[in-house]
Amino acid sequence: MIKLSKFMQFSDSSDITLVITSCGRFDLLKRTLESLDKYIEYPIMKVIITEDSGSSDVHLTIPEQWKLHTDVIINDVKLGQLASIDKAYELGRVIN
Repeated sequence: MIKLSKFMQFSDSSDITLVITSCGRFDLLKRTLESLDKYIEYPIMKVIITEDSGSSDVHLTIPEQWKLHTDVIINDVKLGQLASIDKAYELGRVIN
């Protein structure tokens, strides 16, 4: 597949949902999202980000071109990584 854009591509026909966990390290999350945006070549249907710190600042890290395709789960109470992943999978089942 030849990548025609410098950004990650989204497609409703894709069968891939990308799940990312975060807990207040917005500098690292931003770098991670920038790297994924640059290097993922296969179309993605949806991105789900779980934020375990309770901070809505997570929205500031999402690349503009991802916003229509990204759901963010902000945990009001810290759940930990595994429980956050479970919440994302539940949302993923609803989406798919």
